[in-house]
Amino acid sequence: MIRLPKYLWLLLFVNCSSRYKNMSSLIVLPSFNILSIDSSICLRSENIPSGYSLIFMYFSPSCEHCQKEIKEIVENSQKFGTAKIYCISNDPLEEIKHFYSQFHLSSNKNIVVGQDYNYTFYNHFLPPSVPFMAIYDNTKKLIKIYKGEVNVNSLVYSIQQ
Repeated sequence: MIRLPKYLWLLLFVNCSSRYKNMSSLIVLPSFNILSIDSSICLRSENIPSGYSLIFMYFSPSCEHCQKEIKEIVENSQKFGTAKIYCISNDPLEEIKHFYSQFHLSSNKNIVVGQDYNYTFYNHFLPPSVPFMAIYDNTKKLIKIYKGEVNVNSLVYSIQQ
């Protein structure tokens, strides 16, 4: 066991957790913009209505884990009830559109897909990998963050609390 003075352990802890040093800024849904896949609407997070659980999935259209995740979400969409799912990517719009059509996301009114065109979502959350999920309750308060693939039942459990 390495013996370090207490202040060095604290410094090590602070440095290791610095990636989410702004975690308190995520407690309430931060401000970010999403461009719709047809480029006609810029959705501002401030305009997302309260009253619904919110799932923000940061993804890459070419990521196999993201594809598996969205496939499971779509197959289990009835379990999510009225929760709104926002799939956000900073990849090129054409790739996002392909992802949207590949998984028939237009048929699910609770799923919104868009582009993080100015990296505002990315800059707030700093996702270390994709898929990355941020779950908010119906008052836009942070419930949970998931890094990597998540079991659909865990997502459903998170929004039901």
